[in-house]
Amino acid sequence: MSRQDQINLLKRLLRYVETRTTAMADSPWRNEVTAYTDADRLAEEQRVLFRKHPLVMGFASDWPSRGISAPTTMPVCPFWSCGDATANCALS
Repeated sequence: MSRQDQINLLKRLLRYVETRTTAMADSPWRNEVTAYTDADRLAEEQRVLFRKHPLVMGFASDWPSRGISAPTTMPVCPFWSCGDATANCALS
């Protein structure tokens, strides 16, 4: 993911926090039962959700100062954390 894509993603997430909203669909989504029982679908969701896109997360203790970022690889998937000592994700 490019630096600009990372910044755009974080700005979008911060906007959700500030406005107390989320990314919402126009209407409810109906899933068939197979969405929860199909092993191939599970594998594809894990690939897309946990491997294709970054997970923005971390502990406040990992961020000693504002603007720090820490790309990290966990055993399951790569993720990127950023923020300040108050556990707020922040852009410098």
